[in-house]
Amino acid sequence: MDRVNWWDEFATSWICLDVEIMPWSTKAQELLRQQYAPTGSSARESLAAAIRALMNEASRNGGNRELLSKPTKVYCRRRNSE
Repeated sequence: MDRVNWWDEFATSWICLDVEIMPWSTKAQELLRQQYAPTGSSARESLAAAIRALMNEASRNGGNRELLSKPTKVYCRRRNSE
């Protein structure tokens, strides 16, 4: 700052810098683990329970289980890739 004559150019003897010591990406990973991972887990388990309930109901009432085949395949594929 001395080299570029910053102090004289802005007629001040002090400066306030707003900086981050830790990169955002590092903080974001911990934030995801602590705050958002439980929400994702709950959603995944709720979807599994909903699929099971709908399949059971379709079996009991002679409903069309074929309608649930796509969501079930997508859920199973995502579950297996984790």
